[in-house]
Order: sequence, then C-alpha cells, then structure tokens
Amino acid sequence: LRHFAENLDRHVQQEKIGALLLIAPPRALGFLRKALSDATRRAVVGELAHDYVKLSLPEIERRLVG
Repeated sequence: LRHFAENLDRHVQQEKIGALLLIAPPRALGFLRKALSDATRRAVVGELAHDYVKLSLPEIERRLVG
C-alpha cells in the first residue's frame, strides 16, 4: 500500500490526477490516509470503506452505481 500511495502522490504532483475517490477495505483506507501526502489528501473527494476485492467488475459497478 505504501508503494500505491507513493504512485498516487506522484500522479497528483504531475497533475495527472485532479480528484480522487478512495475505495478500500477499512484498514487499508486508514493506512492510505496516513501515507498520502497533503496534496494528495486534498485531491480526495470521497472515501468508501468497503472490500470489493473478490467481486467481479460488473458486481462492483452495480454496487457503486446502483
């Protein structure tokens, strides 16, 4: 997760990401909050503390849109 947070930070710095919605299991989300830079935290427009790892893409889309 630390590597993921570093990648997000880099993309925000390079202005490749302007807004970010974090969706992760609760523990991972807590870690990400602490690991992200201030600039990346400001880019976060929302958070969803759910574990969708084992779901298919159509099921994830249904849950997020539905």
